[in-house]
Formats: sequence, C-alpha cells, structure tokens
Amino acid sequence: MNDSNLSIRSELKYQMTQITQLFDDLRDTVLSSELITAEVFKLPVVNRGAEHLKIEEIPVEHLHGERAFFEGIQSFRKMYADEGVSTKAAYRLPGYIQLGDSKGSIKQIISQINSHKELFKLEVQKIEGAKKKHDLIHELFPGLITKQLYRKLHAVDDNISSMGFFWANRFVTYKTTKDEVIASIKKQMNHPPKGRDSDEWISFLNLEITDIQRLPKGSELRYKRPAKVSAAVNIDSEVTPQLSAHLPIIVLQRETVTISPLISYNGAYRRCVRSDSKIGGKPVIQRLHLYLKRM
Repeated sequence: MNDSNLSIRSELKYQMTQITQLFDDLRDTVLSSELITAEVFKLPVVNRGAEHLKIEEIPVEHLHGERAFFEGIQSFRKMYADEGVSTKAAYRLPGYIQLGDSKGSIKQIISQINSHKELFKLEVQKIEGAKKKHDLIHELFPGLITKQLYRKLHAVDDNISSMGFFWANRFVTYKTTKDEVIASIKKQMNHPPKGRDSDEWISFLNLEITDIQRLPKGSELRYKRPAKVSAAVNIDSEVTPQLSAHLPIIVLQRETVTISPLISYNGAYRRCVRSDSKIGGKPVIQRLHLYLKRM
C-alpha cells in the first residue's frame, strides 16, 4: 500500500469520526431545544434489485408531532444501508422540524457537519478509479452509502411564513461535441448488447455516426438524461428560496409556518417541459438522450 492510500485512509477515518461526533452534538442540542412542531413524509424503501424499475407511484405516509420529531432526528445520521434495502437508492425523509430556540448553536453545528461531509467527499475523489473507490470505502465503512453521507443538512432561521413541498422532475444535462459523440459511439462498436448480432450492431452505430456528421457546423450538443424524481421544497425566504428535501429541514423560529405537504407521487401527472427550454424537442439520438441546444 503506497503512502498516498495510507494518507487517504487516515483522512477518511478522521472525517468520519468528526461527522459522527457532530451528529451526536446536533442530536443533543435538538433534543434540548423547544419543539414547536414537526412533520415528515415517510417514503417506501427501495429493495435490493429494484433500483432500475421505472417509478410510476410513490405513496407518502404523513407523520406528525413527536413521532415525526424522533424519526427526523434519526434520519440525519442515517448513512448505512439496512438489510435487504438497495445500496444504490439513497434513504429519503422529506419534512421539517420547527424549534423555538438554540439558533446559533444548531446552525453552527450543521455548518460544521456539512464542511466535514465536503472534506470527506474531496478525499474520496482523490482515489483513482470507480472500483478502487468502492473497495476502499466499503473496506473502511462496510455498508456506507456515500450519496447519503454527502447530502447536506439545512437550517432556516429568517422568519419564513410558508413552505411548499413538491416532487421535482429534473434532468442531468451536460454539453458535448460532435467529435466526442462520434468517438464515444465508435468505442461501443466492439460491445454489442446481449443477443444482438455484431454486424447489425456496427451498422446501427454507423447510422448514428452519419446522423451526427450531418449536423450543421457549430452545432451545440447536450446530453439530457432524466434524473430520478425527488422531493424539494419552496420556502418563503430570500436566502434559501428552494432546497432539496432529502432530509427534514430544521426551522428555527416560534412564528407559525404555513405548510403545503408532500402528496403521493403519480408519474401520470408529471409537469410538462417548459416551451422555452433551450434543450428539448426531438432528440438527435434518442438512445443516448442527445439533443441540439436551441439558440
């Protein structure tokens, strides 16, 4: 084992120790604070092997008061997979916990937790190769779901009047060029999908390359892949008008907050794509989720 790996191991262990200790501090501080109200929206777990199934419905169970409060506290430190639950689908518990005091210390602790989460992530990124990352992380922390660890915690203390929870249908978008797409397609030629004839696969890919070559010079290309639906919250706040709602938001104020709760998700009622979106219309290559950027 080289010195670099030893250094990374040592730093990851240190950051995890700091995060765990700060979770204890957050729990103790929240428990000693004045509880105004709490509400969380419990979502079904994703069982192992069901990660890639298309999501048509997500039933939501509403929890209130002390039960929501204690579920919320426990969710902050949930970083490891439960037995039989997928390690590829992160745990989610949208909602909020409203407290009446301890403003400064809670915000400070959350800021420190988020800082150490980011330092842990930066250290992981120093490990070369996806397999080496996976092996080292799970050797040190068996069952750890890094996506859950990386997620930031949020506290709001600017006297908000309303919070509206909703389901967000977002996309992962990144730019590319004609040459990069063609090079990527050529790499796939020697790897036909299971059950597909090699010559037929190469002919199919050559047609895709021809479609790319026919595009006008200077065409701006974008990959636009649909991300998994996720919960988010709109907040009556100039500081944090919208946040991802993976975990409960801590609200630090005594004043009443009007809540629009998260309702069960139904894929049949997805919002339409905005007509002024610059990346949309008919895909250049549907298989790759490849689109032309509209000017």
